[in-house]
Amino acid sequence: MVFQGKFIHVSVNPYVASVKTRRVIKKSGPFFELLKIGNYLTSRKDFVLLKSTKTGWNGWLPTNEITIKEEAKD
Repeated sequence: MVFQGKFIHVSVNPYVASVKTRRVIKKSGPFFELLKIGNYLTSRKDFVLLKSTKTGWNGWLPTNEITIKEEAKD
């Protein structure tokens, strides 16, 4: 299970990822800090708020468009 505040490795789900999601992960990934789990408009858990460890980008990505692997950050 992945918890808020953890550093994670994010990859694209090649079957459903939008162009926006692909660009964000290519430019700012693959390592992010997980800031929040949950949709920014409702309480549904289908979005995650991420912060890039590479560029400082932060924003919401849909969970069906990404694959999350918990990683220890060196």
